Amino acid sequence: MGESGNHRGAAWRWDRVPRVAVLVVLAAACGAPPDRTPAATTKAGSAGSAGSGATKPPVGATPPVQVAPHGSVIEQLAIADSGDAAISFDQDGALRLWPSFDGKHEPVVVHAAPAIEVAITRIRDGLLVALLDRAGGLVLLRHAADGKLRDQVALPPEPGFEQVRLVGGSVLALGRDQRVTRFDERGRVTGSIGAPAEQEIESLAVRGDHAVAAIVPRGHKHIDTIRSITLQPALAWGKPIRLPEPLSSLSIAPNGQRLAGVSARDGSILLLDLASKPKVRSLGLIAVGRADPFESPRAPDAGRTGFLDDDRVVATPADIVVTWAEALANPRKSGGTALQIAANGQVANGVVVSVEGGSLVITRDGRAQYLGYRHRGAASQITPAGKDVMFATGKHLMQLDARLRRVRTVELPDLFQNYVVPIDERHIVYAVEHEGGYRFELYDLETRTRAKRGLGKFNNNAFPYYDPSSRVLAIKDETVTYRYAIDPATMTITPLRSLKTPTFGSFAVVDPKLAGGVIAVAIEVSRERESSTLLAYYDDGGKAEPIVARKRLEVSGDVLGTDRAGITFMVEKDQTVKRYQHAQAISGFPITTRPMIPTLELGGEKMIFAVGPRHLVALDIKGAERWRSEIWHIEQVELTSDGKTLIVETWGGTLALDAATGERVARACAWDFGLHPLPVAPPGGAPSVCAE
Repeated sequence: MGESGNHRGAAWRWDRVPRVAVLVVLAAACGAPPDRTPAATTKAGSAGSAGSGATKPPVGATPPVQVAPHGSVIEQLAIADSGDAAISFDQDGALRLWPSFDGKHEPVVVHAAPAIEVAITRIRDGLLVALLDRAGGLVLLRHAADGKLRDQVALPPEPGFEQVRLVGGSVLALGRDQRVTRFDERGRVTGSIGAPAEQEIESLAVRGDHAVAAIVPRGHKHIDTIRSITLQPALAWGKPIRLPEPLSSLSIAPNGQRLAGVSARDGSILLLDLASKPKVRSLGLIAVGRADPFESPRAPDAGRTGFLDDDRVVATPADIVVTWAEALANPRKSGGTALQIAANGQVANGVVVSVEGGSLVITRDGRAQYLGYRHRGAASQITPAGKDVMFATGKHLMQLDARLRRVRTVELPDLFQNYVVPIDERHIVYAVEHEGGYRFELYDLETRTRAKRGLGKFNNNAFPYYDPSSRVLAIKDETVTYRYAIDPATMTITPLRSLKTPTFGSFAVVDPKLAGGVIAVAIEVSRERESSTLLAYYDDGGKAEPIVARKRLEVSGDVLGTDRAGITFMVEKDQTVKRYQHAQAISGFPITTRPMIPTLELGGEKMIFAVGPRHLVALDIKGAERWRSEIWHIEQVELTSDGKTLIVETWGGTLALDAATGERVARACAWDFGLHPLPVAPPGGAPSVCAE
């Protein structure tokens, strides 16, 4: 297990290091390492063979490996001594097992009660995980190397536990009764010792096959004594060591010969050598800058220490995220190394692991890499593209099919404000910044080429609209809306007559074959009369340029939207949905869930998809419920152009539903998992739908 954030304590012979935020210190090797007798282990077996009152898990086959990103920010992390695996939980209590740090194994969903402390270690060909919950319960899980759960065991709930550590293939648990109990990986008790008289065990620190207890006087908070714990042949106390001053945290080197701690008095780092002839040398003082570039560098309180190996210790900050570091001492002379480490990093063999949102930051040899997903299912924009759907995230465009399988990812370095309009599964129109405004380009995603003719320059407040049925693109630019016929097969753009439209309000391009000759509907909210809305209808008759509205209708209520047939849906004050076409009201019905999406074409009939706080509801045009699906934190809902699949974006990922039945046909939460040189996509802020 990696160093725990709750370790307390310091050391025997000690030297003080000036207070720093990120510190790498080289301690001269001295003294022979202790004998390393491996702790006794047992063969892997089912939880049903666990003894000492352990509770058997439910009978049945272990579930398959289920991978998913964290849905919210990681709250606590523990890493294995080997420096290549981790266990974490986020603000929602969701647990993830990271089987490796090489970017080849996605985080595995661990289905267990929320934990307050976690620990992990490698055992033979797998992983052992310990979970401590708020009630003091302790659960042990054994996983295969790929993260698949082999078995689990729940330890007896009484007297309850306060801390858990993994050492030498065994479990050390500090109980509420101040006893340290050792369990094997199957939950069987193999030893127990109580706290010394008139003293309390504040915390346990472990590394490799070594363990020490941080001791405080009864009723006090800071550590004044350290006591080693002998693991073999039997669990027993070593000699107590009185500290020269109280400490607030403690870590132990892999060989068990050195300790590092943080002074409770002034936050300085204490390096301590337990060998017969201690010798400690400070070789690198690092200053740390805050995220604010206008704030001068300073060294905040050290949060914890940890050993990269027997000779190097790292101190990480408690209250900030390090964004840059600068070596003050001469590296050639001192041997110091500048590290970029986030607050409260965990340290193991040769690696520092810290948290960046829902991902991990892996720092080796001064180089930080980000372990996580480059793209998340909670995108900034989702747009139907024929039978597919497109996500615009930053400068990247990702195309998915109706089963949310990736078709392609395209980088658009000149993409402006995520303005992407899919024409079909292969072509898009997107905005490029140009001379204080921007221009729109027709682009072939397969050949990565632009049309020879662009769509001209527009102001910054221009916005595109597109009807896939008629293949007409409209760009509303203040009082004029420009129209173009798009032929993706030949990559040609043909200008059409423009429209004179209101400066403010929304706009819809409609299919004249479905809308009785209407080519567009403009919706303007009245500035003179409260809750008054003006609907303006345009057709292609006459020769005027620009085209002016042929019909107008003043209505009241909130507009939901306009469909391809030119039907506008509105919600009246009495919570009735009204439908308007050709400047006339055609029908209405009362609703109990406020719709988020207007009517959509589906198999020759009209349907409305209404979004509630925790569900998505399909209604027919008379308001009758067709189906209901429980979905939390919905952000956006889009229907694929063929009318068969609903794409639902939530805070926790993306779902694909059969539009006719509401059945979930696919889910996806993130793509491009691996080690990346730059920070990756942040979590959406809700439990992942891929972990359900």
